[in-house]
Amino acid sequence: MRLDVVELRTVGPFVQAGYRVRLVNQTPGGSNLYYASLFNGDVHNDDGYGAELIDKAHGEVLGVAITGQGRPLRDWEDGEHVGAVKYGWALFPRPSQKTGRLSFYVPAFGVLDNLPVR
Repeated sequence: MRLDVVELRTVGPFVQAGYRVRLVNQTPGGSNLYYASLFNGDVHNDDGYGAELIDKAHGEVLGVAITGQGRPLRDWEDGEHVGAVKYGWALFPRPSQKTGRLSFYVPAFGVLDNLPVR
């Protein structure tokens, strides 16, 4: 599995995280991929978007505000094929204190540390 953070930038009162993901999970009993499980940590339920931005320097955890499809829970489309690379993005609230580095937590990957914020 691979997840590349391709942007982390300030957009007004938000921080936008942009990423590319190679889809590898398959829907239980089906032939389609289940992209949701990368972000909610559950292969059977898409009721949560568990990704977070973390400001470790100031001890602040930021939950997602809105995703690339304008929905609060996801930014993928059902029925992706194995090996397809998807671009997604999500807006998070801006940290309360100025920082040049954040960590990105994605349930299926863990924490990607020390990412520069533009």
